[in-house]
Amino acid sequence: MSFPFTDLSAVKRRPAVVLVVDGEDVVLCGVTSKLSRRSDAVSLEQRGMAEGRLPKPSEIRPFKVFTIHRALVNSVVGRLSEETLERVVGLLVTALRSGHSGSR
Repeated sequence: MSFPFTDLSAVKRRPAVVLVVDGEDVVLCGVTSKLSRRSDAVSLEQRGMAEGRLPKPSEIRPFKVFTIHRALVNSVVGRLSEETLERVVGLLVTALRSGHSGSR
């Protein structure tokens, strides 16, 4: 899908993790191959996928959350392993409960 930069200066087609499907809306979080090793990112390598494959090691950014119409999703690349999905959801839940993301 086309994913806007946070400053809205451009868009780039990239994978995203589907968190919620609600009718025609899909809540997603970003995936990037620009590895930061941030404490609020989840590393995503092939072993973190239950199905499919990404072209290179990436990381999931659970706090880069956005909602789009499901028609804007271009294709399904794969499916996360349960362990990886639990890490993403755990970071989101912790941040929502505490009101902040912690250290960056």
